[in-house]
Amino acid sequence: MSCPRAQRVRPPARRLAAAWAKAYALNPDPSGAYSDAVRAVEDVAIPKFLLNDPSASLGKVISHLTDAALKYELVIQGKDATQAGIEPVTAMAKLLWEGHRDRHLGGKTSALWKRRRLPSTWRRHSCSG
Repeated sequence: MSCPRAQRVRPPARRLAAAWAKAYALNPDPSGAYSDAVRAVEDVAIPKFLLNDPSASLGKVISHLTDAALKYELVIQGKDATQAGIEPVTAMAKLLWEGHRDRHLGGKTSALWKRRRLPSTWRRHSCSG
């Protein structure tokens, strides 16, 4: 049985939920989680900035934001009470894009952690009584 509310969730939210599930699963998939997180950002950014580009990617969004930085401003004001520029958003998108190193075959992994065996003192013990 599926939840009616879950069916109305927008694609970026579904992708983030999938990323979270992959990251914190019993057998985590860090690379899959990272891929889903990148796609979630693309799901939001591409329609906003590159609607008519059929081959748009987060990399192209970053290039667009860098080239057209003066066209955009944040709703959040800076310390001097003026509108903040788009540079912090571009920097975060660039960090996400460049951090996903395993998106190309043979590339380094983006995995932030590796599954380790727990010390025996941490393992769950069954109690019999």
